[in-house]
Amino acid sequence: MSSSHTETEDRIASIFKFANDAIIGKDLNGIITDWNKGAEIIFGFTSKEIIGTPIQSFLVSDRLDTENLILKRIANGEEISHFKSAWKHKDGRAIPISITVSPIIDKNGKVVGVSQIARDISEQIRIEQQLFEHDSH
Repeated sequence: MSSSHTETEDRIASIFKFANDAIIGKDLNGIITDWNKGAEIIFGFTSKEIIGTPIQSFLVSDRLDTENLILKRIANGEEISHFKSAWKHKDGRAIPISITVSPIIDKNGKVVGVSQIARDISEQIRIEQQLFEHDSH
């Protein structure tokens, strides 16, 4: 069992490391614990700059209440799929994202953290705006 367990862990680590989407772990207080290469590319911060920082400091200001609600729902074991939000890039601009949020559960079934997968939807929004502008003429 330990051989396949190690292979599974290695595969998961590789997915985390090389995914194009941002994969972010945080504790139930919103402190960032994990930050993959996809997150570095999308938001401009390295994992060294971001680990240990409250997620709230990267949210666009009108999203703070939403984050607190998410943390409460996740603590209750809920999952939240594909909701739109915006986070700040290192250069200060807002990055529109689609996020799926899931609880991180320990071996005893207790929720101990939060897993977020965020996808930059800037290009999708740009295309939708172009289509809307084209249709309105």
